[in-house]
Amino acid sequence: MLRWAVVLLVVFLSSGCSASTKVVVRLDTGQGEPLVHTPRRDVEPVAVSGQEFRKAVAQHAPSVPPVERPLEHAGRLFGVPERSGWFWYEGRSQRLMASAPGSRRHLRLLPEDEELKRGYLRWCEQTWGGGDCLRLLVDKPFLDGDAKYALAMAIAHSKVLGPMKEELARQVSPQAIVATVVGGLTMYAILLALPEPVSKGIAALLTVGAMAYLGWDTVWRLIDGWLVLMEEVDRATTFEALSASGEKFGNTMGEKAARAFVMLAMVAMGNTVTGMATTLPKLPGAGQAAAVAEKQLNIRFTSPALAQVESVAITSEGVTLVLAPHAVAMAARDSSGGKAGAKAAPPSSGGPGEWVRADEYMPEQSRRYQAQVTGAPEGTAYRVKRGDKEVDFDGFDQRGLIEAKGTGYAKWIDEDLNFVEFFEGRNQMLEQARRQFKVANGTPIRWSVAEERLARALRRMFGLAPIWWTQDLSCQRNR
Repeated sequence: MLRWAVVLLVVFLSSGCSASTKVVVRLDTGQGEPLVHTPRRDVEPVAVSGQEFRKAVAQHAPSVPPVERPLEHAGRLFGVPERSGWFWYEGRSQRLMASAPGSRRHLRLLPEDEELKRGYLRWCEQTWGGGDCLRLLVDKPFLDGDAKYALAMAIAHSKVLGPMKEELARQVSPQAIVATVVGGLTMYAILLALPEPVSKGIAALLTVGAMAYLGWDTVWRLIDGWLVLMEEVDRATTFEALSASGEKFGNTMGEKAARAFVMLAMVAMGNTVTGMATTLPKLPGAGQAAAVAEKQLNIRFTSPALAQVESVAITSEGVTLVLAPHAVAMAARDSSGGKAGAKAAPPSSGGPGEWVRADEYMPEQSRRYQAQVTGAPEGTAYRVKRGDKEVDFDGFDQRGLIEAKGTGYAKWIDEDLNFVEFFEGRNQMLEQARRQFKVANGTPIRWSVAEERLARALRRMFGLAPIWWTQDLSCQRNR
């Protein structure tokens, strides 16, 4: 199975991230030399206005689940390993044994734990109406390590969380929504603080979104700031000390970054991977975020591209985005700075459209098959326009428009020639066929595929789809 990745390599000159840090983006397909991209550094965090932020909160808050244990829920969602547990010591046998959180066998709290708990409850009373507002004391009589981090995270985001009250007032449980979002922010930050962390699924998209909205330099500066906060919170024995650490991190972060993180976390906590990939490009400021993603990370901030992200690995050497097999349209530019795929002059125009330079990225064997079928140079597409709609085909000849599909699809097809439920490519191909049919305006369309099983599955799918399918579907072996 061919897999490929976008690699963002960073050479650290010191423990912090200075303006002189050299950043190089490499697009490594596993085939030959990687594409190398030197990103622009003069980017600012995306500015989401207060009104846009409140609108996003009103739109996405209903999807945030009011969970009983926000930190545990976020830990499972982001794949954060368990970091603590409850144990009790039996003096007679001198054994340390696991215990359920609710089992408080004559538990005696240290004075500093009692004081910190009282300070937290006072803060909840003043800020969110009292009680265990962040749900940090469920089955626990005191604030443990991760709970302290969560309280500091909430204080750091207080300037952004406060204005959310009016929008959240319409929800059944505003406190629970805030607790879930804060839990998500906390466990995501803890994930990034782990040695050589790998974020997958929702957490991977949250990382890509953070880099697109804030830029590489800001994200790494905030990771450094979070590590400092964790050290300070671990040493803190009073609510005042913990609060001071949270406020300092909030000042380091700034309101722009705080709004972006809260908005992204809210979308993450109430979504699936597919839903988040669809939602990110529609958020306030997504246009500017897309520009940052292209300039700095050399990736596209679109739903189809984001849906291909499987994991993001962060190490001292950089960041690796691992994409699903047969991922396309992820690279924004090639190593020369031009649009990806633009390497050969397109053939002369003819027919209902025109040849254009394409910026689609695909596995090498798929590229070879496309060239074999169409005879067109690498990095070209045949674009057809009708009204305000335009669609790219892989080629055009005297027999009509051409769409080519290489190998790798057959494994997603079951015995009844149906695509398996979790294969998102099915709906993408069906939508592609609909768009092609609309712009072709009677011009014959020929889909040429490398696998007989795919040809049979497509005939079945298109036969069941209400698109008045008239395409010529053939199987041409890959030479």
